[in-house]
Amino acid sequence: MGIVIKNSAINTFLSYIGVVIGYINVAYLFPKFLPPEELGLRAVIVEFSVLFSQISMVGFMGVIVQFFPYFKNDNNKHNGFLFLIIAIPSLVFCFLAVFFFFFKDYILSGHNPNTPDLLLAKYGWLIIPIGFCMLITNLLETYLTNFFKNIFSNFLKEVFVRGLTLILLLLLIYNILNTSLFWYGFTFIYVICLLLLIVYIKKIGQLHLTPDFSFITKKRLKDISLFAVFSWLSVAGSLIVLKVDIVMLTRMTDLKNIGIYSLAVYITVIIDIPRRLIAQTIIPVLTEASKNNDFKQIDSIYKKTSVNQFIIGTILFLLIWVNIDDIFSFIPKNNIYIQGKYVILFLGLAKVFDLGTGVNNEIINYSKHYKMGLVLLLVLAVLNIILNYFLIPIYGIKGAALATMISIIIYNTIKFFFIKAKFNIQPFTKNTFIIIGLAILAWAITLIIPQLPYHFINIIIKSAIVGVVFILPVLIFNISSELSHIFYKILENIKMRLKK
Repeated sequence: MGIVIKNSAINTFLSYIGVVIGYINVAYLFPKFLPPEELGLRAVIVEFSVLFSQISMVGFMGVIVQFFPYFKNDNNKHNGFLFLIIAIPSLVFCFLAVFFFFFKDYILSGHNPNTPDLLLAKYGWLIIPIGFCMLITNLLETYLTNFFKNIFSNFLKEVFVRGLTLILLLLLIYNILNTSLFWYGFTFIYVICLLLLIVYIKKIGQLHLTPDFSFITKKRLKDISLFAVFSWLSVAGSLIVLKVDIVMLTRMTDLKNIGIYSLAVYITVIIDIPRRLIAQTIIPVLTEASKNNDFKQIDSIYKKTSVNQFIIGTILFLLIWVNIDDIFSFIPKNNIYIQGKYVILFLGLAKVFDLGTGVNNEIINYSKHYKMGLVLLLVLAVLNIILNYFLIPIYGIKGAALATMISIIIYNTIKFFFIKAKFNIQPFTKNTFIIIGLAILAWAITLIIPQLPYHFINIIIKSAIVGVVFILPVLIFNISSELSHIFYKILENIKMRLKK
């Protein structure tokens, strides 16, 4: 357990570094030195690459975790497991690449098929090499988790790719690279990342690519296939939910709008971080409680994660939203990118609502009702597609964000009633409503504060109001015992240091 905690702490640190570098790239350098269409092109290339790579995996990321213990044998090179998990997804990707080759112009033609976007026409093919590198990199990264060796792969994904992108942007800005070389260099970053990961796996002695078909019995193949199909359907549902906005915006609008949308999306990324960190911590406890049918423990986890995630998510959302106009003042070409203001509002509210409903996904997925989790996910995916189809033509990029918000609210509401019906537990307490009341009060007070001509001072004043009206009461009145404990522990440490 010690190595798991250590790796988790290091990976969390790397993730934060990656987010900071990403903000420099996406929220400053791209907007300042490149037109919105280039930022939109980046979003399309990256999101479609992720989409293609995840579809091609056909559930094998889950297979790697679930079935590696059955193949594990150092003396026999893990019975050809690495060859198996790379060969099948790679074959699927080849078919997908051929499909993309024939229908690329239609897929990327945008809102007017008769006048395809010149940038997409020129650079859209980069989706294939980047997508393939992402595919193999993700498979190898998951493979490494079986040996508790995921720090280097996480560094490559979170820091290395964004760091080299930053260097490429600087070379472009100073005219050392032209636009074409920048995009080819951007693609080559993913190639380098994959090659470094392969070298690392070779170095630790786990690069075994020799197949062993004799080990794969009919029963084992059947078990792997069934698990892979179920896992793939779950991943497919998640992908549709997460990527459908960019995909449909590509078909129904232009790169400029996609660039504005992608910047707004990136600003809200930080709100999601509490959920990922808390989920990593509680999953082992929740799994054990589910195994023992300890509903009292599950109920406690449900309520605690709800209140803690809701508080942290609300703080982050408030700090973004009450300062939104001043934040945009620091973004280059803000007269263009401020069109994404309400995208931030809708996506931010959606994320806060999702956080406030606690670890409902995990409760369903780690129970005997896990199949229902897949059904609900597919319902969410279909709902999201329908809402995007009708709302994007009316409201543009705001429609895509609104579709996501409505879908997530409905999705979590259904999960709330399902868990209530099956487990007779729910995440909300009186503290939930206190948090909502304090948040509304803090927001309302910032509305009546005079706007000064100094944006940085405005941010300090409004953030201080959020701190005094929302954060302090939450901590002082013990709305979350866990957060209050951390707060008082920090105060105690400060006092001890001052006495020295």
